[in-house]
Amino acid sequence: MTNHWYSEEMKDFHYSNKTSEYLVYHWYYTGFSKDWTPSSFRWGGVGIAPYATLDLVNQRYDIEGWEVGQGLRKSERFMLRMIRILDAKNQLGLKLIDSGLSRSEALDIENFLRPEGYNNKFDKRIWNTVAGG
Repeated sequence: MTNHWYSEEMKDFHYSNKTSEYLVYHWYYTGFSKDWTPSSFRWGGVGIAPYATLDLVNQRYDIEGWEVGQGLRKSERFMLRMIRILDAKNQLGLKLIDSGLSRSEALDIENFLRPEGYNNKFDKRIWNTVAGG
């Protein structure tokens, strides 16, 4: 998370819920697919957060979506767009990859799962737009 905040809501949420330990999470498509497994870490979106639970990760994305809707963010990230679209269709999953990690450990896992070039330009089934989340 950067030091630039788009809203006081996000800033307040972050500082109220931030912990010293990180978790790594995976958003994924739960609908029908042929010839691929959407719940695989290869697809969907992978990220890290300094929060204790997946519910807090979900709340963080809800606030980001609200910021987009309010025009506080210039554009909607591809991952957020996929979350919004699939959530509306009840075809969205969120699972924990690991928790209780240092920031460095979380970034190592994220970078292993999303190396440079393994992003939505490589394959639209990958929701990350850059290496890492």
